Amino acid sequence: MKYSNELKVGLAIAIAVVAFVLGVRYFKDVPLFTGQYDMYTEVADAKGLIPGNPVRINGVKVGSVRKVHFEQDRNLVRVDFQVNRDVVLPQGTTCTISGIDALTGVRIELELGDPGNPRINPGDVVPSADQDQDFASQLVERAPLLVDQVDSVLFGIEGTIGDVRGLIGDPDSDLRTSMAALRSSAVTLGDLLREEKSNISGILTNVNAVSSDLSAITSQQRDSIAMAISRLNGAMNSMESTMSSLESTTGQLDAILARIDDGSGTLGKLINDPALYNRLDSLVTGLDELLADFKKNPRRYLREMKIVDLF
Repeated sequence: MKYSNELKVGLAIAIAVVAFVLGVRYFKDVPLFTGQYDMYTEVADAKGLIPGNPVRINGVKVGSVRKVHFEQDRNLVRVDFQVNRDVVLPQGTTCTISGIDALTGVRIELELGDPGNPRINPGDVVPSADQDQDFASQLVERAPLLVDQVDSVLFGIEGTIGDVRGLIGDPDSDLRTSMAALRSSAVTLGDLLREEKSNISGILTNVNAVSSDLSAITSQQRDSIAMAISRLNGAMNSMESTMSSLESTTGQLDAILARIDDGSGTLGKLINDPALYNRLDSLVTGLDELLADFKKNPRRYLREMKIVDLF
């Protein structure tokens, strides 16, 4: 079976186009057979981001940058990127451009939002996290200033070392004098410790003995303290019983006083009945009059009495 030249040429062109597309996707590190969807973000500084740079989530590549262009009217950089279709970006997801182009390459880091949020629709914007530059970028930017500061510090250290050397070399300097005085004090202290070594040893021995005596006294008095606590507990129990009896007696007295106040019983009637008081008062008055009359005229009463009746 023979094919025409036109068919052969067309087939070769189709194969070349397919190979070209697959090669471009391969060199851009784009999955060959996995579908992707487009997203974009807007940042103030692209930090050297170029098409083909990876898009990562937690260090795992999930897409790539498709286009980076500057929008002059808004003074912003728009970054179009693609994400694998099996990756869902919930609302609340933010992106950050990180990395150094000269070292590990610039990339987009996605920080996912709450998984319960609705997803961001394909083609929508992913907000950029307003974060400071990473540590490496800050180090690169501040390197000249840090070098100047380190140079200044080293210069100051060198001057300080020179001053110290001068003080050490001068026999009349305050530093040499202070060091000599310190050495003399150390020698004196060492001599004193050697001379008083026996006394210090005796003091420590006495302290140990006193500590042992205190421990013995404490162990001996432990039983006495326990006995005293037992007696105290007994006294407290007895006092509690006495208080219970006193409360019972107080209750009975309250009942008796209540009955007296109500006029119940002989004592209640005696206290609350005014008629009895009046009678007693009248009786006492009559007795007083009788005694007064007896004192005035005893014969009136004794005349009718016989001695036998009296004795």
